Amino acid sequence: MKEEKPTITEIECKIIKMIASEIPNKQIASELNYSQRMIEYYITVDEQIR
Repeated sequence: MKEEKPTITEIECKIIKMIASEIPNKQIASELNYSQRMIEYYITVDEQIR
């Protein structure tokens, strides 16, 4: 049985790229029109998957 690799959404990809560019969570949230908590949630979920 093949193990499925987790996929990331377009927004998650954008967030990862912005984090890699050392953009603060607050600025990421503002630029993507999300709350800072939502950005932190995406980061936490991404860390748990990997």
